Amino acid sequence: MATITGDNSANSLPGTSSPDLIYAYDGNDTVLGGDGGDYINGGRGNDNLYGELGDDVFEIGGFGSDMGLSPAGGLNNGWDNFFGGDGYDTIRILPTAGYSWTAIMINSLNSIEALDNTSGGPGYVFFQGTVDFSSVVSMTNITQIQGTTGNETFIGGALAETVFGDAGNDTLSGNGGNDQLSGDDGNDNLYGGLGNDFLLGGTGTDNLSGGVGDDRLEGGDGTDNLYGDDGVDVLLGGVGTDNLYGGINNDELYGGNDADKLYGGSGDDVLYGEAGADQFWFQVGEGTDIVFDYVDGTDKIGIGASIAGINLYNYNGSALLEFVATGATSTYALLNGVAPTAIDGTDFLWA
Repeated sequence: MATITGDNSANSLPGTSSPDLIYAYDGNDTVLGGDGGDYINGGRGNDNLYGELGDDVFEIGGFGSDMGLSPAGGLNNGWDNFFGGDGYDTIRILPTAGYSWTAIMINSLNSIEALDNTSGGPGYVFFQGTVDFSSVVSMTNITQIQGTTGNETFIGGALAETVFGDAGNDTLSGNGGNDQLSGDDGNDNLYGGLGNDFLLGGTGTDNLSGGVGDDRLEGGDGTDNLYGDDGVDVLLGGVGTDNLYGGINNDELYGGNDADKLYGGSGDDVLYGEAGADQFWFQVGEGTDIVFDYVDGTDKIGIGASIAGINLYNYNGSALLEFVATGATSTYALLNGVAPTAIDGTDFLWA
């Protein structure tokens, strides 16, 4: 096994046709692993690291690596571009004396199968720009994944990922797995994909889409759009004028502060407008919903374009609305605790 070393300038280091140990040290380096299963340590600087053929390991920290502290107490390797190439390729955090935590700083990620923290302490992943984790099938002891103050795009894979967008207008896609996605500051787009996901918009005007699975969506501050999609979902608008769409199955929708619009969608849904002058919207063929906190004179019932007529019933002292149309299955809405005699034409908004 050949050992190839750089210096503290910008190096271009090609590997051999056999397994290599390559230490680039400081500088913005380019490393080409070549054939064989290589061990590549880019050192400090913004590096381009290519594993090429074989099962390669990209090392962060460890003996002989000249790294830097940032932030205080943490070890990072600069903003690197990782290109795994053929084979099963791993980014591995090594034990390094004197550092309380270690960070993998990713500018781009291509054909990497595993992230492995063996340092014994917290291991963080920071990313900027667009990073694609769809090839990653194993993550060991990774504390969290976090963006920067820019506008980032994160594409997840089959694993359960915990991702924080930080500041900026970010797009975070969990895809498979039970993911936790937080947009933080900025106007963010969050997509849960498959699995039972938790999505938090944070501050700003955010769009949250749960995808398939039983998801929990929280808009946070700002004017947000929440889409439960497919699954038994819980949607919380938070602060701001929000739009909540339950989607398919039996969902729970909570408008939060301010004047919100709630659309239960298909299934038997539970709707809470909470504070503010809220609107509860319906179409035919959606199921039976319960509105638990309808305030007569403040809140409104929205009549979708598919509805041709409304029937009003008394159900154990509460107003029960039937929305009908020729040839369509009726939708029902129970206004819990609201007397049928309190309902009149002023309660309805027509699309």
